[in-house]
Amino acid sequence: MLAKAISRASILDPYKPCLNQRRRDGIDNAAAPHAELRARGFTGEAQAVRRYLRQFQPADGRTEVECLAIDLDLHLVGEQELITSTASLDVAR
Repeated sequence: MLAKAISRASILDPYKPCLNQRRRDGIDNAAAPHAELRARGFTGEAQAVRRYLRQFQPADGRTEVECLAIDLDLHLVGEQELITSTASLDVAR
């Protein structure tokens, strides 16, 4: 039986802050971040970068930016409903 490694050191550890920033910037493939890491001295393969980035992708394949946009839309719709219901209460008074 194989067990998932919980906190084993990774060749990517020193570069994770950079990868996380690129992820927040909307980069969802490994090619550009891998090239950037290579320029900074990373000696690992692109597959390691792909595996790291993949864990942040939703199961349905959407990018993080797409998920954030959907969350923002839902949040704005919720706020609009709150504004509308508050306005209705003001009119009723």
